[in-house]
Amino acid sequence: MRVDAHFHVWDLEAHRYPWLQDGAPVVRVYGSSAPLRQSYRIDDYLADARASGVEAGVYVQCGMQDPLEEARYVQSLSDGGFPIMIVGYADMSADGACTMLQRFAEVPNVRGIRFSIAWDADPAVTFAHAPVALGDGNFGRAFAKLGELGLRLDCMLYPAQMPEFATLCAQHPSTAVVINHTGMPLEAIDPGLQRWRDGMRMLAEQPQVCVKISGLGMLVHDWTTTGADWAAEIINETIEIFGVERCMFASNYPVERLSSSFSAMVRIYENAVAHRSEADRRKLFGDNALHLYGF
Repeated sequence: MRVDAHFHVWDLEAHRYPWLQDGAPVVRVYGSSAPLRQSYRIDDYLADARASGVEAGVYVQCGMQDPLEEARYVQSLSDGGFPIMIVGYADMSADGACTMLQRFAEVPNVRGIRFSIAWDADPAVTFAHAPVALGDGNFGRAFAKLGELGLRLDCMLYPAQMPEFATLCAQHPSTAVVINHTGMPLEAIDPGLQRWRDGMRMLAEQPQVCVKISGLGMLVHDWTTTGADWAAEIINETIEIFGVERCMFASNYPVERLSSSFSAMVRIYENAVAHRSEADRRKLFGDNALHLYGF
């Protein structure tokens, strides 16, 4: 079964998404948010994904005003027939974060929480409101609570944050972690790319850490055309660092739609791993996500 390990949908007529509805469109590392400011419902996603063989997916939070309402909404979509596991949102740096995690655990298909620590002083690049303290404060307690609840953390971070985050993972081996968007190799060439390699190796030393190969179009917008060689290098280096069993291909649709069609994205993934065995390709395109997200 082919599984998309990271996708989004939103219905702007039925729910509130402040980042898509308030103020003027913003320009971020992925480009302008203006094209995203229209509803992208489950039928729209399936029209894009099913032609590439996708039969199930992992929904990742995308900023609904009420995060619990968001999880329950996606639960209803899964109950409607297309198998979806859910990664919700909770501010893990806030007071009361552990209580919120407990409430998420009551939604049947919730398998984890996404919280971004990918902070940068450049507002076009940052995905966090402020630098996040990863130690013994609210975040550290919430991180440990995820493990107690059997939930995993989907985490966006930058290479500069990987050493500290790897230390936190070593201190809490029962909390499973999925690194989002290939570890965000924002600096596409050396020496910045070497910092990404070094950080990814530190994370891979922690056996409970996995990675989604996704989001490359946010960083190199021509990754399915003139940037295809760069993409293949990043894809295969990630697999070599983490091993086939801890990697998953994912679309990041519809954000990735800004730079690529669904079919072009899948073609890049398929070409990059065409030399690998059929069993390995099955793991990358579905089996690992089925296992790691408990379908």
